[in-house]
Amino acid sequence: MSTSSRADVVLGLHVPHAFGAQRLDADDVLRRLVQLDVHVCVVDAAFIEQTLGAPVEPDVLNPPELGAEHGLIPLEQVVFDEALAVGRAAFAGQVRTWRIAVDLTPLADLRRAWEDAGVRIASVDWPNLTALGDEEVDYAFRVAAAVGAGAIATDLSLGAPQRLAPVAERHGVTIAFHAQDGADPMDLEAALGYSPFIGADVDLGQWLVAGAGSPLTFMTMHADRIATVRLTDRQTSDGSLTWFGEGESPIREVLDSMRAHAWSFPAIVEIGYDLASEAEQMTEVARALALCRTYVSEPDTPART
Repeated sequence: MSTSSRADVVLGLHVPHAFGAQRLDADDVLRRLVQLDVHVCVVDAAFIEQTLGAPVEPDVLNPPELGAEHGLIPLEQVVFDEALAVGRAAFAGQVRTWRIAVDLTPLADLRRAWEDAGVRIASVDWPNLTALGDEEVDYAFRVAAAVGAGAIATDLSLGAPQRLAPVAERHGVTIAFHAQDGADPMDLEAALGYSPFIGADVDLGQWLVAGAGSPLTFMTMHADRIATVRLTDRQTSDGSLTWFGEGESPIREVLDSMRAHAWSFPAIVEIGYDLASEAEQMTEVARALALCRTYVSEPDTPART
C-alpha cells in the first residue's frame, strides 16, 4: 500500500461552536467553512433548530447566580429556585410541542446549499439526548437524516444504548456516544455491542482527563465504528482547555495514526474558547487547522507501506 497523502486525513470543524459566541445563520457558517477550506463538520443541534425557527429561551430563565451574598434569605432563595424551575419546565414544554409539529422541509434546502458548496455534515451534536421524550428523540433522528448526517453525537449515559439503538436502526442514522467528563471512556466498548448502529465519538480531551491516556488502542480495534474523533486540547492536571496545540492531548499522535492507517472518519478540530472579535476567532481557527494540516503532511512517525 502506498503512503497516505494529506488528503487521506479528513479535517473538519465543530460549528458554529468554533466561531465563538456570536450568533450566526446558516449562510454565515457556510461562508466561513468555505473560506477555511473545510469540507466536513459536526453541527450543533441548537443551531439547526435555530434555522427552523425554534422558540428562543427567555433571558429571565438564565439569571446570574444569586444567593445569600446578594442579600437573599434562605426562604427567598427557595422561592426563586422554584419559580425558575417552573419557568424552565414551561419553556421545555413549549419546545417539545414545537418539535413535534415543525416542518423539516427547509432542512433539505440547507443540505443542498452546503453540499453544493462541498461541505458535508458528518454528525449532529445533541447533548443529553436521552433526557428527551420518545417523540422528541424520533424528531432528533429525523433532523439528522434531513441534513444528511450519518450520525448523532451524544453523551453515553445509563440505559442510553438500549433505548436509542432501535431508533437509530429505524432511521438508518448511527448514534455516536462519547464519554462524559469523569466517566471511563472504555465504557464505549460495551456500548458498541448493542447494535451496529451504535458508534463512538472519540474526544481526546475526555480520554485525557479521565486518565485513559491515548485512545489509539481503542481506535485501532474499532476504527470501523468511529463516527468522528474530536481534537480537543486539554491539560491533565485540572482538565482545563488550552490554546489549541499547547495542551497534553495526543493530537499529533492520533493524526499520524489516521494517516498511517488511512482511517476515513473525520478529525474534528475543537475550539472551545471565545476571542474578543470575529477576526481574532477566525485567525485562531485557521491557525488550528493549519497546525493539523502540518501534522498530517509532515508525520512524526513513518506511515505504513
